[in-house]
Amino acid sequence: MSWKPPQVIDGATVEMYASTAETQATGATRHSWIADPAMEVSYLVLARYGSESDTYLFYCDESWQVLSDTMHPTVDEAIEQANFEFTGVQFVPLKSIE
Repeated sequence: MSWKPPQVIDGATVEMYASTAETQATGATRHSWIADPAMEVSYLVLARYGSESDTYLFYCDESWQVLSDTMHPTVDEAIEQANFEFTGVQFVPLKSIE
């Protein structure tokens, strides 16, 4: 398990990321995965595909594999969604660790 995310996940360029280790699910949404209902979200990632303006909020496992995603018109709305689902989310710009 690596705390540093790849620069590209699912073909999208990673802009920001957060670990869920210090967060708690708010219970406002239910996360379940068809492949393995017991899987847990380890990381949240904000990313964009090419020149698209929409921001994707990826829910990733401990290996940075995407479990699910949501699409948002702005980064702020994606962050708002993450905060709706988890308490204490602290996104870090990818460029700050390079």
